[in-house]
Amino acid sequence: MARRAILITGGARGIGRAIAEGLAPDHDIAITWNTAAEEAAVFSFRHPHALVHQADLATAPAAGIIAAVIDRFGRLDGFVNNAAAALPEPPMEPCAPGLARQVFAVNVTAPLARIGAALPYPQTGGLVVNFCGASALGRRGLRGNATAPGARGHPPVHRTDRDRLAGSRRRSHADAVAQAVRFLLSHAARAIAGTMLDGSAGVRR
Repeated sequence: MARRAILITGGARGIGRAIAEGLAPDHDIAITWNTAAEEAAVFSFRHPHALVHQADLATAPAAGIIAAVIDRFGRLDGFVNNAAAALPEPPMEPCAPGLARQVFAVNVTAPLARIGAALPYPQTGGLVVNFCGASALGRRGLRGNATAPGARGHPPVHRTDRDRLAGSRRRSHADAVAQAVRFLLSHAARAIAGTMLDGSAGVRR
């Protein structure tokens, strides 16, 4: 069976990185990154066959990202729309309009644009995994599912034993979510569509 090509946005670190590492042994992997230059370089070194594509998803043309994957692998079998922008906590009062537009662009507009840009390159059994919100894609022969990983910030700088424990738990959580995404992308999940898989381990904001 041919290796499937999977695009993972925000795949240089955190949950996206865990998903990419988990799929890399038997998939052709493309990841996007924006600010995580060091982590992206490490991933590229570890996986020289992978496509490591820098893009600011708030502004980068979706068609260019899809074309880069197709040019590299000749196919695109699935997405993991992992990259997300978030408002500061606690939220600013009032929220800056520019920041709100960026969050909406990265979290909503960009994933929809990437799916639309990929439709001219249909592959049998196309797969989409969102964080969080499944698309109704069945009429196009695609399966859309979502996972809600809950609170998933970047690991803090380790200064105390408590920070180190929190970082360890964060890595364990990322690995668990990565396994769930691998299942949703697998043939074993071929009958599952329009489903949201709760991967929060009970930890919600």
